[in-house]
Amino acid sequence: MRQRLIVVGDPCPVPLLKTERKVQLMAPGESLLVRVGLEQAAKNIYDWAVQEGHAVDVSRREDGIWDVVITKRRRRRPT
Repeated sequence: MRQRLIVVGDPCPVPLLKTERKVQLMAPGESLLVRVGLEQAAKNIYDWAVQEGHAVDVSRREDGIWDVVITKRRRRRPT
């Protein structure tokens, strides 16, 4: 199931902080659609997700809103 987080209108760094909290509560393999109004917010969320090892895709809609889809990484096996 894909969860949604709409943070259009929130100033940076609020979208990133809300995204981090939401992803922490998700199970591995779950997806989150984050809708943001600022290109910089989309970039910050993308960079964070990549750094954390999550799958992430970013697209800009015709209305200027950015959609960031994050799929939480599966737990890593202990070494």
